Amino acid sequence: MSFVINPFSTELNENFKVGDLIYFNGSVDSDTGVESVPLDIELELYDPIRRTESFEFDFDIVATSNTGTPEENADSVFPLSRVSDGSFRFQGEDYTIRLLGFSQNNGRTFTEEFRVLEDARTTAGLYARIEVDRGIGSGRRDTLRGTNRAERLDGRGGNDNLIGRGGDDIIIGGNGRDRLNGRGGNDDLDGGAGNDTLIGGGGADNFVYDTGRNFRRRDIGTDQIADFVPDEDTIVLSRTTFSRIETLAGSILQEFEVVNTNNAARNSNAFIVYNQSNGNLFYNPNGSNNGFGSGGLFARLEGTPTLEATDFFIDN
Repeated sequence: MSFVINPFSTELNENFKVGDLIYFNGSVDSDTGVESVPLDIELELYDPIRRTESFEFDFDIVATSNTGTPEENADSVFPLSRVSDGSFRFQGEDYTIRLLGFSQNNGRTFTEEFRVLEDARTTAGLYARIEVDRGIGSGRRDTLRGTNRAERLDGRGGNDNLIGRGGDDIIIGGNGRDRLNGRGGNDDLDGGAGNDTLIGGGGADNFVYDTGRNFRRRDIGTDQIADFVPDEDTIVLSRTTFSRIETLAGSILQEFEVVNTNNAARNSNAFIVYNQSNGNLFYNPNGSNNGFGSGGLFARLEGTPTLEATDFFIDN
């Protein structure tokens, strides 16, 4: 896989081409594949002094085993986030970069997933747009409401109320006891630190647990997931945070067990343990040794839905 940069000059809210992704889907030896790649975008701003802002997007690569038809063996590349993690201030406004997706018709239509059939070489343009970021909290108690577009809402500090409305939103609570409500669309909800309430609403939603470092209770708290729908919603676990997980990114969680008491969870061999009787979801890094070691309870699912390993997605 390679990426050919397209130097660009653009206006605000104007679509532009970042570059071309070229992917060849060939044979890969066992344990030598790449699971994700970063893409750095640098902007030169003049306001009036020249300065540079940098943004990083991560792309997941799903490589299939060659056991079926070329369509069944297709590899996929897709961005983990379509909105940049950060924003920048320019002439009194906050802005962010939004990835629009891949296009093979010069930007007339976009798709989030770039699929390449087995033994094929395919090229697709990656497009983006710079737009006003109205979804940043103040560090105090904020209420942020999205629109019917895909947006990023970031509460930062304080006990915030974040409402996504329509669109495929990224909603980040930050510090504090936050309430995140995706409403319509396929949303990503990350409560951050504190005991948060996470409501996916309609659509196939992701409940994300990724602190960027090893698991610490104070980095996550205990979240209340109000409306998890098995086989539709997904709990996303980062291997960086849940470091004892050995399952490869993009694969079905192997180290998972369903039990009926908290005591059984404490003595489970699995690293991720779900108590079906009360909805408690635990990280158990010390396996069958009594207790949870440096892990513990990190989420409680209302309604005690039936969870299976396929309801989890393992990320890097």
